[in-house]
Amino acid sequence: MKSNIMNKIAFRVDSSSFIGIGHIKRCINIAIALKEFGIESIFISRNLPKNNYNDITDMGFKLCILESPKKIPNDTRNSSSWLCVDWIVDANETINKLNELGCRFVFVDHYAIALEWESYVKDNNFLIGVLDDLDREHNADILVDYSFWKETKDFEYLVNKRCVKLIGKTFMPLSNSFKGYSLKTKNFCYPTILISLGGFDFDGLALKSIIALNKLCSQNIKKVIIVTDIDSEIKLKEVLQGVSFKYDLHISPNGLGSIYEESDICLGASGVSSFERVYFEIPQLIFVKADNQIETAKHLNQKNMAMVIKDFTQNNISKYIDDFIKEETLIKISKNLLNFIDLDGAVKIAKEINAIIEYKNVAKD
Repeated sequence: MKSNIMNKIAFRVDSSSFIGIGHIKRCINIAIALKEFGIESIFISRNLPKNNYNDITDMGFKLCILESPKKIPNDTRNSSSWLCVDWIVDANETINKLNELGCRFVFVDHYAIALEWESYVKDNNFLIGVLDDLDREHNADILVDYSFWKETKDFEYLVNKRCVKLIGKTFMPLSNSFKGYSLKTKNFCYPTILISLGGFDFDGLALKSIIALNKLCSQNIKKVIIVTDIDSEIKLKEVLQGVSFKYDLHISPNGLGSIYEESDICLGASGVSSFERVYFEIPQLIFVKADNQIETAKHLNQKNMAMVIKDFTQNNISKYIDDFIKEETLIKISKNLLNFIDLDGAVKIAKEINAIIEYKNVAKD
């Protein structure tokens, strides 16, 4: 029997306009899987602008908010600045929340939380879980890195020997809800094109992509599906009035399963959503918007599972889209996507977390 303390886990994870929404999404997927083991999940998140914390409470999970930072760093492309407060301040605030909650296990999904934070919290008698793909040292009881090109041996000197290492694509925590959607037979001659460029499109990439498509190949498009944020809505609607292709416009939809199900190809952001599209076997041109996305995009490109673009001038976007939408290119990419990943990653992670909790409870009893 689990004690009241050890049937809880807290996710230390943030979201904002500069962090994105993917960290919250993948932690929610793990939290949903943990329910099957009777483990309560709580989220500890800092009050940052334009977050998607409503997704947490909408799924029925408790949310504990940390104080707003006094200022947002100027260089938000560098993920090491995303904590927005000194690490010791964040660690102590987190410890206080954990003590209030009676929770001894914290799972970190945050590129700005590093070894010193983990060691400090661990020294205060907490278990530490980490989801990270930046090849950093960690002081953790369990580490998840779903990078498909990595192996367990790559982490021999990055974590302690007792750390449970969950490495590779089998631990990719995609939403299990996607099992309710089918993988369509793709039409690359007359495609439905998805434009989905992240939770926040401050670079206007959807706008530039629409302009390029309208000039390049509008007569060969069945439909364009645009997924964007509310801040981009007005400008997009203005441009869409002048396009010659059919389109659907979705503003921050709840879930993309039905949209993926309909799409043949995608112009999309990197991050968690790029792996969702791999599951749906959708060839994609990936726009790399942050430094921490470079490595994943590079390996998807090397395996010919996607094309990658980093220069976002209008001329370059038009050039890359023109190369990407060629039928022979799409067929080659499509073959490499077949059955590459599944939807069992979150459950596998939850199973290992539960095993650690069960072991600690037995040891304590």
